[in-house]
Amino acid sequence: MVGPLTIGNISLRPGGEEIFHEGRSLIWKSLRVTRIYDAANNSLIYLGHARELQQGSGKMSLSVIPLNGETVTWTNGAPTPATTPATVNTQ
Repeated sequence: MVGPLTIGNISLRPGGEEIFHEGRSLIWKSLRVTRIYDAANNSLIYLGHARELQQGSGKMSLSVIPLNGETVTWTNGAPTPATTPATVNTQ
């Protein structure tokens, strides 16, 4: 990273939120970027995906920005870490 980060109002839902959408033609083609906050790993995940098939497969890109060890300012207060499920000892 380069410099401090300021994070405003982001969705904490498991599916994240769509932060960018661009129609690329009148029919079928579009580009979308979804941002997901991963509380368990304190990271932001950006998923870019096209709403079309090319040569039998969809096109997508994934970027992860770890927030640990970085100077992060949460304008609405930092979210609390996700609770991890309890492990069950089966022995």
